[in-house]
Amino acid sequence: MPLDPGTYPHFAQTHTFHASIAKPMNPDNLNGVDDNTQLMHLHEPSLLYNLRFRYGKDLIYTYTGYILIAVNPYKKLACYGEEVTCLSVTAGADSRTAVIGAGCCAPPRRC
Repeated sequence: MPLDPGTYPHFAQTHTFHASIAKPMNPDNLNGVDDNTQLMHLHEPSLLYNLRFRYGKDLIYTYTGYILIAVNPYKKLACYGEEVTCLSVTAGADSRTAVIGAGCCAPPRRC
């Protein structure tokens, strides 16, 4: 997913870094994976890029192993409408299960 240079003007620029601080990039087929441990190169820049990539698709939940990272979307998402809120309230202790099947921004299922 190419990032819009209008939204992220610093991505439209080319930068040169010394080889000692440059980090390897992940292949494009790993962009947007739901668990950062699936990345071939797991370092801070690749983790942040994956979070931003998923955020651009309104996928606000990403795992890193058993740790769930949630990014605040700063907007209302369709998957958190009144119907989903009611599911969460009526599900009680098992509310995570109700939200998992609810829509686009639900966290990926963890087996």
